Amino acid sequence: METKMTDAEQLEHLKKTFRDLDENTDGILTFEEFANGAKGFEKTMRTWVWDEYNKDRNSELTLQEYLANQKTKAAE
Repeated sequence: METKMTDAEQLEHLKKTFRDLDENTDGILTFEEFANGAKGFEKTMRTWVWDEYNKDRNSELTLQEYLANQKTKAAE
């Protein structure tokens, strides 16, 4: 039987995923860091996902942007 995570557990899981991707631990993801963590995806998919997350189209992704996108995707 599959156990659902609580909202708090989901939030911690998302934060941990972000921290794991953040290679230099500066609290900001670059496309390179993101792509390194998503090597299992084709390049076009990595680029598409990055563009979906990086709404302001700058060269970095903050934890807040990452979490906001996750919340949007969960609501869909």
